[in-house]
Amino acid sequence: MGRKLTPRQRAIAQGRNTYKSTRICDEPFHSAGGVTTRRVGNRECVSCYRDRHYWFDGDYCDEWNAKVRRWRINAMARPPPTALDLYMKALSTKRTKGNTMPALNQIKDNARKAGRKSYNDVSCPCSNCGGTLRYVANGACVECIRVANRKTEKTDAGKAANRERQARYRARQAEKKNVLIDDI
Repeated sequence: MGRKLTPRQRAIAQGRNTYKSTRICDEPFHSAGGVTTRRVGNRECVSCYRDRHYWFDGDYCDEWNAKVRRWRINAMARPPPTALDLYMKALSTKRTKGNTMPALNQIKDNARKAGRKSYNDVSCPCSNCGGTLRYVANGACVECIRVANRKTEKTDAGKAANRERQARYRARQAEKKNVLIDDI
């Protein structure tokens, strides 16, 4: 069973220049019903692109259009990638900024097989803190999660949640003791 392709990946596979995205544009009047038309090359909203390039002076605009024409001619000379090519590229792509791709990371696989909760991935340090220790379950940086948890514990909501968690733990322990006493 293969991975489901995103609208952008489908557009690339079909050789189109644009695709429909549900990601809202920064300019509210560009998003019609929450759907924006975006460019395949740089994921930019087509309306924003037009607005920005509308104000260029004539000489620069002509130079830019010539450059774009050359890019399009070069892009059209290449055959569009097949769905299999896109899938294989996605499998071989490394993780960036917390997005996880299908597990081809041998270090992570070995840690999972060994039953460990974390692994040390030197090839992909955290973009936030630079740490290399990551959780096996979700690939999140261990240090960043600890810092976030410390911040949450200091808030009133975090303290209340901690008290509830401790109460549930105590209730479970009391149930276990009662079951043990009933068995005697």
